Amino acid sequence: MQHEGTAVAATFSAGAPDLFGGEWDRTIDDKGRIVVPSEHRPHLAAGARVRVWAGPCIALFPLDYLKLISADLRARARDGVAARRVHDTLWVRAVEATPDAQGRIHLPEAMRAEVGVTSEVHLVGVGTHIEMWPPERWDDVRADGEALLMDHVNTGLGI
Repeated sequence: MQHEGTAVAATFSAGAPDLFGGEWDRTIDDKGRIVVPSEHRPHLAAGARVRVWAGPCIALFPLDYLKLISADLRARARDGVAARRVHDTLWVRAVEATPDAQGRIHLPEAMRAEVGVTSEVHLVGVGTHIEMWPPERWDDVRADGEALLMDHVNTGLGI
C-alpha cells in the first residue's frame, strides 16, 4: 500500500532532478554566509533550510521538498517508531536558509564545524538539493562517485 505522502514525494521527485546541478566554489564571509548560485535562487525563494546531511556535508533544501519528505515520513510513522524519530530528527536540525536579497544564506558555525568546512566551501547541485563540502574532501567524494557511475554504465544499466 502506498501512503499519500509517498505518492506526493514520488511526484515531486520525478521533476526534481532538473532543479539543481553544477559545481561552484564559495568563500564564507565573516558572518558565516555564502552566495547561492543565481540560477538556483528562484527554487529557494519560497523558503529553504540547511542541515547536516550524509557524507557528512551541509545540504540546502527547498522548503517545499522538505515538506514532501516530511509528509512521507509522517505517513510511514504509522508503521513504527523509527520513521517518527527520523521525521523529528529531520526537522530539529533544519535551519532557516532562504536567500536574502543578495542571494546569501547563513551556514551555522556548528554545522560548518561538524562537517569540516572552514573558510571555503564547494557547492554541488545534486538534483533535489545543493550539497556543501570541504573542498579537499569533495575531490575524493567526486572520484568515488565517478567510479561508481562508470561501473554502472559499463555493466549495462544503460545510463
